[in-house]
Amino acid sequence: MNALDLLTEQHEEVDSLIQRIEASEGDAKEVLFQELADKVAAHAKIEEKIFYPAVMAKQTEEMLLESVEEHLAVKRVLADLIELDPNDDQFDAKLAVMKHQLEHHAHEEE
Repeated sequence: MNALDLLTEQHEEVDSLIQRIEASEGDAKEVLFQELADKVAAHAKIEEKIFYPAVMAKQTEEMLLESVEEHLAVKRVLADLIELDPNDDQFDAKLAVMKHQLEHHAHEEE
């Protein structure tokens, strides 16, 4: 599997998990969210430590720096979500914000 296929597959997996969280309640929602948090953190680390350095060039530098900033924004919302009860109304609002950020990021990256 090439790197782009792997990234695309991971993006789709994260999107699917978010959809499942949105449709869940109670303990199931919390379990799915923990899985999402782990996958997003691992994915960002792989991109920042392996993928981005491998494709860094003068013509990609600005885009990659923006991607790192997008990761930071997602991590901030993720940290907020970790502190919230998944049944809190604010949780769903923050999850929607994170979903939008991730969709934008994945689209640009791919």
